[in-house]
Amino acid sequence: MKAGKKQPLVRAAKIASLEALNQSKEKEAELKKFADAYPEIVLGEEINKLHFQDASAKQALKDLVA
Repeated sequence: MKAGKKQPLVRAAKIASLEALNQSKEKEAELKKFADAYPEIVLGEEINKLHFQDASAKQALKDLVA
């Protein structure tokens, strides 16, 4: 993983965690921060670039950040 790509993915994991914990208000705030910090990055596209052994894990992450 490139150093420049690590931060957006860390933030994506945080967003997914907030959704999993049913903290939708906090998730929405993090999504806005993400969009403001990385306007050129679309979360779903970044997740698609990741490699998972189990395709359902990738889909679960995408669902949680959507």
